[in-house]
Amino acid sequence: MLINFVKNRNFILILSLLAGIFLPQGAVYLKHYTSWILAAVMLFSTSGIAFSALTDFRYLLKVTAVSILLNFVVLGSAILGLAYFLIDDPLIFAGFLVVAAGPPGVVVVPFSYSFKSDVRFAMSGILGAYLVSIFLTPLIISQLSSETIAYSSLVKTMLIIVVFPLLLSRLLRLKATAKFAERARGRVTDWGFALLIYTSIGLNKDLIFSDIDLLIRLLLVLGISMFGLGILYNILMKKRLAADKIVSRNLMLTTKSTGFSVAAALAIFDERAAIPAAVLSVVVLFYLMSVNLLQRLTLPKINQS
Repeated sequence: MLINFVKNRNFILILSLLAGIFLPQGAVYLKHYTSWILAAVMLFSTSGIAFSALTDFRYLLKVTAVSILLNFVVLGSAILGLAYFLIDDPLIFAGFLVVAAGPPGVVVVPFSYSFKSDVRFAMSGILGAYLVSIFLTPLIISQLSSETIAYSSLVKTMLIIVVFPLLLSRLLRLKATAKFAERARGRVTDWGFALLIYTSIGLNKDLIFSDIDLLIRLLLVLGISMFGLGILYNILMKKRLAADKIVSRNLMLTTKSTGFSVAAALAIFDERAAIPAAVLSVVVLFYLMSVNLLQRLTLPKINQS
């Protein structure tokens, strides 16, 4: 029974939140390794995505365009728009900029599979979005940030946490390593994200919980963006798309990569800029836990595993 808890994604993430609040001391040491932790997570999580998706170029281009529109334009604009009106701290706003400019969460793929949604869209969309983010994310951050940032540092960060893991993940698809990667993927991904969440919460625990007004503003920005857009999208699309296609697109619209946001904020700015990423981890967790309920309330019945 204990083993089942240790393997449960929600249990692991909740444990990391509690550890960050009550045992934050280790976060000071882990903050120097967040980029490499995320690189390991990306290495294993993207090993499940086949580059064969690149062969159908027209489909990949179409899905990538839709993913960029949903995740970067719509969700990114909502996050930045709300942050502009609710946040007056430059570094906190810079943290939201990293969140908005970052790629979608890779959880789009496993959750699309779980809900028997459009897995092909999810895999191609994630692949396309991450490839585009190599260039788009540094461009957005460098152009919109009020802080002075060396563009080269942005590129270096993207190389470490996106490009190199994506390329090296092809080695985990070889016959000799595929079975190992398949067995380890879930554990490495879940525990890697847990370490990143623990670090972001642990570093900013005192600041987050000592300023309740700031915490409420952070929750409003991310909660309205994710839950508001998710519910609205389902309502608008339920008569335009098949229910099994809506789920994967909804997840593309509403999830940002928590790991990327934590690692990039710490690498590019400082601990304070990682606060939005810390709160993002909580909001994403609750959104993913409520996906089933949201689908039941707003969409026709979907056959789920």
